[in-house]
Amino acid sequence: MSRIRTIASVLILFLPAIALVTAFQNCAQPVPLDSGTSLGSSNARPTPKPGDVPGPSGDPLPPSNGNPSSSGWEGTCTADNTKEPMSWGVGTDSGYGVLTAFVKGESVALWFHLQGLLSARVCKMNGTGWTVKGMADVDGVFPKDVIWRNADGRVAIWRMQGSNRVSGAILANTISSDWRLEGVADLDGDNREDLIWRHNDGRIHAWIMNGAQVSAASDIGNLATNWRLRGVGDFDGDGKDDLLYREVAGAMGIWFMNGFAVKSYQAVTATAPNANPTHGIKAAGDFDGDGKADLFFQNADGQFFLWKMNGAVGFQPNITFANWIYTVNSTQLITVDGYTDMILTGTVSGTTYLYVQTMRNLMPEVRYTTGEIQPGWTIFTFDRL
Repeated sequence: MSRIRTIASVLILFLPAIALVTAFQNCAQPVPLDSGTSLGSSNARPTPKPGDVPGPSGDPLPPSNGNPSSSGWEGTCTADNTKEPMSWGVGTDSGYGVLTAFVKGESVALWFHLQGLLSARVCKMNGTGWTVKGMADVDGVFPKDVIWRNADGRVAIWRMQGSNRVSGAILANTISSDWRLEGVADLDGDNREDLIWRHNDGRIHAWIMNGAQVSAASDIGNLATNWRLRGVGDFDGDGKDDLLYREVAGAMGIWFMNGFAVKSYQAVTATAPNANPTHGIKAAGDFDGDGKADLFFQNADGQFFLWKMNGAVGFQPNITFANWIYTVNSTQLITVDGYTDMILTGTVSGTTYLYVQTMRNLMPEVRYTTGEIQPGWTIFTFDRL
């Protein structure tokens, strides 16, 4: 387990138009569970039994030909001249680059930023009924790629280089409207993110991706709808992403994955008493560089907390983030230093900005202001129960 630093200083950060103080102090643990707490009652426990769920009409199974269409995916893109990029700091680590999507109806604004450079485009698919439903690195090449879905069940992928489309396809696989794309995860450890679908009745299904093609598809299991996907990350350090589900009353459990197989599921336990379901999971990522995912929380008062995780066991590092005005929208590997960083939004004097927050040893390191978000646009989020 990585050494956790003792924090004895106050970090003062300045944002446009205000001075923002970030303090680190001892605080109560977010959402801890007593040791040994189960995932819930027998009728609410996950039942990870791949292949045992019947496949009624509408299941997202690949058709017999399995070949994506190389036409019809192109759409149109124009330079985004409506944004006002703000000053950028330059970090000490060379970066992978970050692609962020903002949606407005059937349009998407794609911002790419890397070491002070920002390019942006507003894009739309040809025809009607297409909306962006996912961001996933399906080809193992940064940055993330764009997942489109049509109301008629078709799914398309744009493979990205910066904010430019380099290729794409409309997949042979179609999916009915009672399935939603609730997350992406590298289930098989091939450095490509796979698509996690959730049915309205609770079933969970995965597409293993190889670029713009589904190489395999299978049910993973079934889960009561009061359990929601709240985090994706490699919690056991085996090189494959795991799925963290949370029950609406606050209990948490992790499905440890190996491809389509659920190796095991464990209740999340912690070192402090008194569960508090008002604390929300905002992000999962390796914030201390030990190769295992950690959890980032926010309570009902807006206070942020970190849990260092070792598998399904959480440890309180006594770090809080006071006076944050931000909303955590996503996490990405932005730099090559081995620490997961965060994408934030925050409103200052009525204007909403996008920020990149780099992390190191469970602490915020450098925060970059990347641009101003125009009214009517919202940052992309997955469609979860």
